[in-house]
Amino acid sequence: MKKLLLLTLVVGASGCAAATSSAVNQAGSPTARFRAAEELVFADSVEAQIPVSHVPPRFPPLERARGEEAGFVVALVLDTAGRAERHSVTFIGSAPPAFVHAVCTYYQAARYAPVHRDGTARRALVVHPWDFSIEGVRLARPQVDAAPVRAHLTHSGSAAATAELESLPHCP
Repeated sequence: MKKLLLLTLVVGASGCAAATSSAVNQAGSPTARFRAAEELVFADSVEAQIPVSHVPPRFPPLERARGEEAGFVVALVLDTAGRAERHSVTFIGSAPPAFVHAVCTYYQAARYAPVHRDGTARRALVVHPWDFSIEGVRLARPQVDAAPVRAHLTHSGSAAATAELESLPHCP
């Protein structure tokens, strides 16, 4: 059942204009964007939700002027310093190109507290919901809930989760 939920979200991702990982190496296997996946830990919402330093993402001006809003889920890897590994920022769900750009730019500058396990900073797979809504405008769609995606990826394990994320749209 959980797999069906994620697959439903993934189907919507095909409309995203972010670059996709379609590169193939000499051996014919996909190029991995998630190195050492087996070493990743999963960070819960308390550990990796509040940035230590960041510039808030910029709402794309043309989309704001047109009254366009967007909501989607992003999975990414935080390194041991609390920075997003840009190539790992993966969009789950439909994300319009201007909003993809805003989120990719945000993650370039944002820094989170490193995730620790047993006193050691670890690379962590994190799931963040994104909801670009215009203040004072009632949302016509439900707010984004990342919990089902987070639960599915956690249940799958880091190697299977990153393999599943590999083919989805991501930051260039």
